[in-house]
Amino acid sequence: MIIDSSIDNAFLVVRSLAAEVARVVNKNTWNMENISPAEFISAAGDGFKPELDAYLVWLV
Repeated sequence: MIIDSSIDNAFLVVRSLAAEVARVVNKNTWNMENISPAEFISAAGDGFKPELDAYLVWLV
């Protein structure tokens, strides 16, 4: 996810969104048959693309 770092509480917003994505994904099968439940593994900032340095970029 990508959040504009200039918005109020951007660090809190990006972490809250990452937590919500993790909550929804973890152990979810989306009511599909023959698939294993999803497993949340990690969420962290991603500084890989210099062109996105003005934003808070997180991989979930």
